Amino acid sequence: MSSSHAAYMREWRKKNPEKVRTINRRYYRTHGYGVRAVAGRLASQRYREKHREEGKVYSRQWRKAYPLKQKAQKVRYRGRRSMAVNTLTSEEIRTLFSVGQCFYCGAKDDLTLDHFIPLSRGGNTTRANILVACRSCNASKHDKMPTELLGQLPMFR
Repeated sequence: MSSSHAAYMREWRKKNPEKVRTINRRYYRTHGYGVRAVAGRLASQRYREKHREEGKVYSRQWRKAYPLKQKAQKVRYRGRRSMAVNTLTSEEIRTLFSVGQCFYCGAKDDLTLDHFIPLSRGGNTTRANILVACRSCNASKHDKMPTELLGQLPMFR
């Protein structure tokens, strides 16, 4: 390939990013991501299998050291699985937990994050839809809408 052709192709790629993206997608759909990428994934997989126990210990230590980050991860994961809008940050979760009590009954122990409007009912993982609830109230609420809770949780009695 001559240098003038290479310069022409660079220019063409700059001017046609959508066409380049389409061509790349088509290529990767038919050819995959290449031998190096596959070899790298296989090497990572072998390493994880060989050091499984170390990974479990590390994960356990991380969850213990960063409980709020772990809760944030869990909430974001559930939101991604349901294809919901997910804008909640670790800082917002820290702010939510700083209240220190259940939204429904006022308990101060065993607090969890709860979707006010459940993900299964179209709720999102945003600051406006997440609140802190004790495990008992959260389990009682399950996937009910707030209007269905009247008379069931302490706050609604």
